[in-house]
Amino acid sequence: MAILPPPPGSAKPAAPARPQPAAQPGGGGTAALIERARTLRFQFDQKARAQSIVFQAARAAVDADGVSTPSVATPAKRAVKYDENQQRLIDAKDHILIGEAVAGSGKTTTAVGYAASRPREKMIYLCFGRANADEARQRFPSNVEVYNVHSLAFNAIGHKFKDRLVQSWRPRDIAEQLGVENRIAGCIGKTLASFYASVDFEINESHLAALADWGLTPLEQEIVLGHARSAWQKIIAPGSTMPVTHDTYLKLWTMSEPHLSYDCMILDEAQDTNPLTEQLVMGQLDHCRLLAIGDRHQSIFGFRGATNAMQNLRALEGSRVVTMPRTWRFGPKTADVANKILQNLKGESIEIQGMGKDTGWSRQSTLLTRTNSGLFEEAVARQGRGIHWLGGVQNYNLDVIVDAYNIWARSLHAVRAPFMKRFRSWNEFVDYSESSRDTETRMLIKVVERHEHKIPQLVSEVKKHEVRDPAAADLTMTTLHKSKGMEWDCVRIGNDFEFLFEAEKEICETGELSKASEQEVNLLYVGITRARGMCKLNDETEQWLKELPQLQAERTRSLELMQSVVAARPESPNFEAA
Repeated sequence: MAILPPPPGSAKPAAPARPQPAAQPGGGGTAALIERARTLRFQFDQKARAQSIVFQAARAAVDADGVSTPSVATPAKRAVKYDENQQRLIDAKDHILIGEAVAGSGKTTTAVGYAASRPREKMIYLCFGRANADEARQRFPSNVEVYNVHSLAFNAIGHKFKDRLVQSWRPRDIAEQLGVENRIAGCIGKTLASFYASVDFEINESHLAALADWGLTPLEQEIVLGHARSAWQKIIAPGSTMPVTHDTYLKLWTMSEPHLSYDCMILDEAQDTNPLTEQLVMGQLDHCRLLAIGDRHQSIFGFRGATNAMQNLRALEGSRVVTMPRTWRFGPKTADVANKILQNLKGESIEIQGMGKDTGWSRQSTLLTRTNSGLFEEAVARQGRGIHWLGGVQNYNLDVIVDAYNIWARSLHAVRAPFMKRFRSWNEFVDYSESSRDTETRMLIKVVERHEHKIPQLVSEVKKHEVRDPAAADLTMTTLHKSKGMEWDCVRIGNDFEFLFEAEKEICETGELSKASEQEVNLLYVGITRARGMCKLNDETEQWLKELPQLQAERTRSLELMQSVVAARPESPNFEAA
């Protein structure tokens, strides 16, 4: 992204038309499945219409009697005092409303206020993840139905694939089922993931973009495309036993162009919306208003194909942006660090206003790391004592570390996980990791080669000493990605987070951050802003802040040099016809 983006044009394009299904070569496999998806969609819409009839009847009763009824809206438990920015958003009547809300600014509270102020409208709140949906159902009034987009798709069509459903189709499984080598299998998996996240109806060359740094030859690219297309046809074929991921059925459902019967949509975490969800939302705008709310600097799931829908929505006719720069979570000190990071590395002009209270360090704190290996290293240093693992230690898959150790130690009989059982030697495991670029196996190799024969005892100690109750723990631990939406009094950023000086180098050389570095900046910002009272920074960030005046000067010189080079280039001659 550019450090100083050009101002938007005055004219706004109309909302883009939805793509039409492309013709399917060689038979009707995809077409047939899409038709089934449309049938299922119709059944889902029938239920939605029935719910709408009930809702409309309740609304009519209210209009006739002039009294409120519990079926229309739940009375607020307590009065909420909104600031002027929050109230401006609540009062807005625009067809497309975008809430640019900084971390801790009360965006969900404001969204609840927006819905509560319109008790006669039937709304849907689309959020990120099951836990967020469960919490939102407790907070929103009864005129709002709460879903994440995968649950909508699962209700409509995904349940038909429950016997084939897997969390992910890993390269080793792809290699065995398609009869290809691990490197090609890894490429096929990434190509399918790119296709699932896109709005395209067919797999094409654009879905190879995620493989830009894999060094594929033109022939290998053709091989990957051919296998990916073949795999897709096998997955959707009637009677298939091929694995289906959650993104597979989401893709099929959105391809059927579903119609959602609501007066208004509230799209939360709009900065991390995948293209399919964005397409779903865009497809409802002809009959449904939209509130999209989020923080573009909290976009941290680009590796999953997520995009910033807020940026695209801003360009649509009839859209309005309301900024919410005040945060009630943390005080001026934390806000100052967050502002320095965003202003220097992303050119942000809106300053976060820390309205909370800065505090000192307390006995209980939270560690946020970039990687699982960072968590394990911290746990090892403490022998696992006094640690609460957010979500439970079982969700951090420590047993697979022991499996990796057993492969390294040639104790193959002790390997438990089916995936790990497939490797017959450590060299084979390392070769697979390098060729497939599997992130988890890379982490396992690093941990095993560092601790070697201590691994079984270390894992046992860490698990044995887990503190289940966070209130009884000295330290809560989780990764930065898992910390999204959470907050704690005192937060420490792990030292496995190192990228800032590389980001400075990118700006000086190219004038902008790469997409990967931008995601790292966002991730650091998310981590820092989880702290209510105090945040202890990692070593690199502390050093970056110390050197900031010098780095700013170097950045300014580099950008001025680039501008002077551009200005000195001769204009292309304009030859007129004789």
